[in-house]
Amino acid sequence: MTAIRVLLSRAMDLLLRRGRGDRLSEEIEAHLDLLAREHVARGLEPAAARQAARRAFGGVDQMKAAYRDQQGLPHGWIQMVKETLRSIVPRFCARRMLKEYASRMYVPAAREGQKTKVC
Repeated sequence: MTAIRVLLSRAMDLLLRRGRGDRLSEEIEAHLDLLAREHVARGLEPAAARQAARRAFGGVDQMKAAYRDQQGLPHGWIQMVKETLRSIVPRFCARRMLKEYASRMYVPAAREGQKTKVC
C-alpha cells in the first residue's frame, strides 16, 4: 500500500471513528472465508476446510500484533510536517502579523486622520 493510501485509510478511520483493528479483523475473516470456500470446493468438509484455511493463511494473532505495531502516522510524514511547520510558522507569527497590520493599515490611517482633523 502506498504511503498516501495508508494515510488516507488512517484518516478515514479517525473520521468514521471505526477502529483499524475492527477493520483488520473483518478483512482477515473475509480472507479466511474465501480460503475455506476454496477448500470446500476441492472436497473438504467445512470444519476441515476452515482449519486448512487458517493453516494456509498463517498466524492470525501474529499478523494482528504486527499490524498494531505499525499503527500510527509514518515517521517520514511526521518529519515532513515538522519541517513544513518550521518553515511556515514565521510567516504566521501573531507578533509579525500585528506589526505588519499596524504599519500597513493603522499608522497610515492615523496619519490621514491627523491631516483631515474631523473634530
